[in-house]
Amino acid sequence: IMLLTAVPALAETPPLADQVRGLSQHASEGAEAADANRPELMRAEYEELHAIWGGFEDSVRAQDPEGYINIETALDAVKDAVAAQPLDPAAVEAAYTHLGTELSEVADRLGAAPIATPASGVAAQVLGLNHHANEGIEAADANRPELMRAEYEELHAIWASFEDGVRAQDPEGYLNIETALDAVKDA
Repeated sequence: IMLLTAVPALAETPPLADQVRGLSQHASEGAEAADANRPELMRAEYEELHAIWGGFEDSVRAQDPEGYINIETALDAVKDAVAAQPLDPAAVEAAYTHLGTELSEVADRLGAAPIATPASGVAAQVLGLNHHANEGIEAADANRPELMRAEYEELHAIWASFEDGVRAQDPEGYLNIETALDAVKDA
């Protein structure tokens, strides 16, 4: 919860193409979870993808109707794969990989540049941590320790990939996030 208050206020909404491209990371993480045969994480990545996508899918539909349909179809395939009984990790991995391909193609069509400038990129990355923090809170509320640990591990790994940029741009915000992550780890 502290993490939610530690996000710098100067973050801008990234361009639509970058938002679409950002979903590719979750598709890759879903494929990695399938490769590691981690069913809870496979399902959690789908839930994250679906929730994030819901925030801007209408904009994609307006700008690239065909791309919207392709992403929706690929997301449905992931949903079906992670819900299958018995779960087939190879099918889940293939569905996530296909989704990643569709996301990249749509992002390219929307005019995606290679990720935003460092300032807006770091701010957008910090904002992206909110989603993982919320997923961790939901897992805690549902008393799902494995999912809580997975969300923390993912949150920490993502944070480690850009924390130096935050430290350089916002030392106080950096310390707030570090303190919040330590509190989550100790909980």
